[in-house]
Order: sequence, then structure tokens, then C-alpha cells
Amino acid sequence: MASAELALLAGAERVEGCLFGNGERTGNLCLVTLAMNLYSQGISPQLDFSDMTNIVEQVEEYNQLPVHPRHPYAGKLAFTAFSGSHQDAIQKRFHRA
Repeated sequence: MASAELALLAGAERVEGCLFGNGERTGNLCLVTLAMNLYSQGISPQLDFSDMTNIVEQVEEYNQLPVHPRHPYAGKLAFTAFSGSHQDAIQKRFHRA
């Protein structure tokens, strides 16, 4: 991800990837994450992800694979924090024998 972002910032005209990293090989660049990262830095990716829910639903239908719930920007749990687990770990550390 970082190398693709830096390449584009340095003037690369094209990078290759797929939606949600889902392709023929492992380690495919996720174009959704790349585009949203650029957008969050004030750079227009020239892609429209304003209806992310619909995009996720279509990709899941066509691929017959779910988008991971913790996928950045698009997963059902992308904006969910489970802070209780942090507190639990801290408490256990202080109560160790």
C-alpha cells in the first residue's frame, strides 16, 4: 500500500490492484483502501466510493466471498472499537502474580 501511494505521489500514472484485495493471487493491492487513503490526504483518487455499502454488496455478490468485517473503510466493523479488550489486558497485567 505504502509503495503504491508513494509511487502515485511521485508521478506514477497507473497502479494495478483489485477491489478489497480480492484477486488471483495473495497480496493484491486494494484499490478501495488506496483510493480512500489518498482521499483522506486531500487527493482526489478520481473514483467514487460515496456508496460504499452498495459497492461492498455488489463485490460480495459477484465474487461469492464476503468482504472482511474489519476491512479498512468498508468492513462492517471498520469504525468499531472494542475498547473493553484493551482495559481487560491492562487490568490483567496489574493483577499478575
